[in-house]
Amino acid sequence: FSPHPRLGFEDLPFSRRLKKIKEFLELSSVPKADVLFELGNGIAALRSVPTAIYSFLRCMEADPDIPDHYSNLQRTIIYCISLGGDTDTIATMAGAIAGAYYGEEQIPPSWEQSCEAFQETQKLANSLYELYCQRL
Repeated sequence: FSPHPRLGFEDLPFSRRLKKIKEFLELSSVPKADVLFELGNGIAALRSVPTAIYSFLRCMEADPDIPDHYSNLQRTIIYCISLGGDTDTIATMAGAIAGAYYGEEQIPPSWEQSCEAFQETQKLANSLYELYCQRL
């Protein structure tokens, strides 16, 4: 990520965190304490969105701390929870990104059964998709 210097984005907080995400992804291993310190794990967007993005991107690859039988979506959520702090916010955002990328096939049936209003939400999503297709 290299914003044009004349636009003045390079010193904005999100820009600094996006650069840090890129740096972290180039490393073979990043201690969780460094992720929390540099990207955050709070309720504010500045302290949670970068961590969610990093978690999703990081978990596209296998993680030695998470068993291989988990899907990429599961691995993303498990990693977010392992960070501590405002895990529900970060795991929800990262899980949404992973779900959009990988598709619902990676959601285990046991998770579907545990989710509140899963069937209703799935019906709404299908209705939105149908509306979208009608506009094409």
